[in-house]
Amino acid sequence: MPAEIDVQADGPLRIITLNRPDALNAVNDSLHTGLAQLWPRLSDDRSARAAVLTGSGRAFSAGGDFHYLAELSQDADLRAKTIAHGREIVLGMARCRVPVIAAVNGPLSGWVAAWWRCPTSSTSPRRPISPTRTCRSGWSRPMAARSPGRCTSVCC
Repeated sequence: MPAEIDVQADGPLRIITLNRPDALNAVNDSLHTGLAQLWPRLSDDRSARAAVLTGSGRAFSAGGDFHYLAELSQDADLRAKTIAHGREIVLGMARCRVPVIAAVNGPLSGWVAAWWRCPTSSTSPRRPISPTRTCRSGWSRPMAARSPGRCTSVCC
């Protein structure tokens, strides 16, 4: 796993921490690639019974890193890799045999896949969430509909 993702084992629990606190855990290429690799590894971990996904510092995730987004607009190869990894992230989360709970510890923007896939627990009395939380936009509604019993935190 890249340094941007910290996975700790506590018995059968896996604590997954997005680890870019200085950037409010905004997703860069390394974090995005790591997330694509994470879900199959977690699913293959036979001693894991549950996982908690959280962010380090004062935010869960600020969404996409602006420098990374600028690179994506200029680099077709990076864009193709990111699209492929995005698919792997969403499908990996949907197929993961280990239940994942999102411990939202601060602002959350983007991350539609994590939001519709994970039951949530707020560790903050005020949890600012971007409008992407709703499944009325884009692809999240059909994805949520394909996950009966798993769509526990989406506002449909």
